[in-house]
Amino acid sequence: MVEEYPSAAFVLSLIGGVIILVGAMFIAAFLSFAASLLLGFAIVTLPLGILCGVMIIVGAAMMKNREKVYTGAALVLAFSLISLFSLGGFFLGFLLALIGGILGLTWRPAPPRILPPPPPV
Repeated sequence: MVEEYPSAAFVLSLIGGVIILVGAMFIAAFLSFAASLLLGFAIVTLPLGILCGVMIIVGAAMMKNREKVYTGAALVLAFSLISLFSLGGFFLGFLLALIGGILGLTWRPAPPRILPPPPPV
């Protein structure tokens, strides 16, 4: 069965983006209770993690459209790498989004099916 869009890449990227988004919020909430030395890290982690998570989800949504698969996959790949600066959803979100972006970039659409001519009557 040939897929109309890269469904595995879409699902992995979507899950990775959500994990990165939730991970950034969790880390920021946890670090807000920590020592003031770590507060600077929380100020950087929250916006960067939220931005990366949202952009990965947008890229995953773009992969549902056959014409925008490669753009969405490149977006997922780029922001999954950037998400490492905010711990990438405890690295699990980073890995899922990275694999999803790679799968999206390597996906090839099915060639058009040519129907055989009808038999002569």
